[in-house]
Amino acid sequence: MACPSDVKIGDIIQRARARYDTSRPSLRNFILSHTDLMGSVSTPFAPVVNTATSLKPVRQLLDYALKIDHRRTLPKYSFGTFRRWYRSVAAQQAQYKDQVAFFHGCFVNYNHPQLGKDLINVLNAMGTGVQLLSKEKCCGVPLIANGFTDKARKQAVSNVASLREAIGVKGIPVIATSSTCTFALRDEYPEVLDVDNSGLREHIELATRWLWRKIDAGQTLPLKKITAEGGLPYAVPYGEDGLDALYAGVAAPDPRSGTDRAGLPVLWDCRNLRF
Repeated sequence: MACPSDVKIGDIIQRARARYDTSRPSLRNFILSHTDLMGSVSTPFAPVVNTATSLKPVRQLLDYALKIDHRRTLPKYSFGTFRRWYRSVAAQQAQYKDQVAFFHGCFVNYNHPQLGKDLINVLNAMGTGVQLLSKEKCCGVPLIANGFTDKARKQAVSNVASLREAIGVKGIPVIATSSTCTFALRDEYPEVLDVDNSGLREHIELATRWLWRKIDAGQTLPLKKITAEGGLPYAVPYGEDGLDALYAGVAAPDPRSGTDRAGLPVLWDCRNLRF
């Protein structure tokens, strides 16, 4: 729920914490917030790490030592990263006339590369190639939330440089599958971290929104038809409610979209693409 007077409560809280909280972040907060570090260490040993963190004694130990609740199901790591896999298709992606840059985020890179692969399949089916940012780092949200504001600011500066290269130099838009990452790149960088992203914000958007605009403009996607009475519901990711307000023309459900959410496309199974 957003403030009707557009008071950015969350930003105010985070700014105050960054300025006045002098306590030293705990080891728990370090582990939970440094996603690039933990992902880089864990993905080469994913089968072992995933098995270990699923064991009850290990979860009890994490609860006792780090206060990570033993009832919590920890995310599984992928055996190999999305960026590593992308190297095998980079040359093929460069052959498409239309291009977008994909900010994959930590979840796609370390936990669920298949989501990124499916997105590439969808975009390729629409005649669009996918590039990655030259030096992508975590968007910084976990660092901000856990008290590592200076580290988050450094990563934001690095990401903005990569975004300027894609948007300003190459002239291609940037899309993301994470609403949290999208919101950070567009709004939290200047408002929470004081990192200038002028000229970039309007060229960064959610992949679902980008797809909807293209399809609404007449582009086609060769998908198998699905029959669903009353349309398909769209489960709104955390943070996307706030993003809705950032986009114009999404105030009411569009019957053409087959959803009960405004301006957001139906859920597709990318593996059903017909080529």
